Amino acid sequence: MPDLITTWWLSKNILSLQLCDMVRILVPCDFSPASDKPIRFAINLAEKVEELFLLNLFDDNSAPKKLEQNFKQAGLNLKI
Repeated sequence: MPDLITTWWLSKNILSLQLCDMVRILVPCDFSPASDKPIRFAINLAEKVEELFLLNLFDDNSAPKKLEQNFKQAGLNLKI
C-alpha cells in the first residue's frame, strides 16, 4: 500500500496529465504540439489549483475568482 507522499505525488502527476489533455484543446493556436509549452503550462496550472486546495481557499467565496484569474493570466477564459 503506497504511503501518503507517494499517493500525493501520483495524484499530482495524474492531475497534471489530465490538465495536459485539456490544454491541448484549450491553448491558443500558437502553441506548437511539438513544444513543451503546453505541458509546462498544465503543470503550472495544476500547481495553482493544488495551492488553492492546500490553503483551503475553496471554503472561501473568493477562491473561484482567484482560479478564474489564474486562467485569465494564462490566456484562457474560464467562468466558474
